[in-house]
Amino acid sequence: MNKLLLITILLIIFTGCHENQQWMSKEKSTARKSVLEMTTRSYTAGSSVFTEILPEGSEIGLFITYGNQDSLYKGASLYKNVKSKAVGSSKGSLKWKQTPQVFLRSNRPVMIYAYSPYKVQIPLDPTSIPIKISPIAAEPPSYEYGRLSQGQKEVNRKSPLAKLSMNYALSLLSFEIYQDSDINGLFKLTSIQIGNRAGGNTLQYTGTMDIVTGNIKGTPGAYKATLLTIDPSVTLRHAKAEEQNIRIVPTYSPIREKEVEAIFTINGRTYKYIIPEGTCWNKGYKYSYKLYFDGKDIRLHDSVAYIWTPKLKKK
Repeated sequence: MNKLLLITILLIIFTGCHENQQWMSKEKSTARKSVLEMTTRSYTAGSSVFTEILPEGSEIGLFITYGNQDSLYKGASLYKNVKSKAVGSSKGSLKWKQTPQVFLRSNRPVMIYAYSPYKVQIPLDPTSIPIKISPIAAEPPSYEYGRLSQGQKEVNRKSPLAKLSMNYALSLLSFEIYQDSDINGLFKLTSIQIGNRAGGNTLQYTGTMDIVTGNIKGTPGAYKATLLTIDPSVTLRHAKAEEQNIRIVPTYSPIREKEVEAIFTINGRTYKYIIPEGTCWNKGYKYSYKLYFDGKDIRLHDSVAYIWTPKLKKK
């Protein structure tokens, strides 16, 4: 009887200790990891004004790694292609929710790289994110890339809040067409097409983007023009013109003589403007062209390049 009582007591003690150890183990495990929190409040290089370039509801892909970009290039990511969705904003910053959740389990700092829009391909090479510009100018997505903001303190288990800066990987061409003051009549603009002249290979419409640099490597032979259909048509005026915007893959090198052309359809007829030799369209920039139509030709009045910081409406 005494032996039975002793065994029972020992079993109770052992079970209690075991459960206590399990509880302590769970407590320590929980304490050793933190859920990544993320915001974006972005501005492009060269601009001191914050402009959120992604609307609420956007989805981006994340690659999280220890160390610098070399780790990413070698495929050493802790988390690969994690979907992150903009779920709200606070004090001018977008908040993001990761699926699945990202747990930071170490005090070792992590580096976070991002791209937009999110793609579900698995595996997805962060140095070769597929991009494609639609031949229909109104349809192409806006491609972005980003990383932890400059001046961001280390992101780790103790400090799980990450702030990302996102940047445009494309170039934006903006055309303003005026009616020359020397002519009268009704002239309606119905389309603009940008592309290579016959045999040219400067502009490409597909390629792959490096998530670290944002540079796009074009696909050889992919030279389709991009057409912007203006519906309803725009009536040309002497003193006022509406911006017509087309996104393109950056050229990265100066355009050769008579290599790229813009074709404008006015009153059912087409008129060409040859992009000047030496022009270079860089990522993250908007190139504004002020053009005049004299009834026979399109001529350039002025062109300006500046940081691309458009105002976006929330979804």
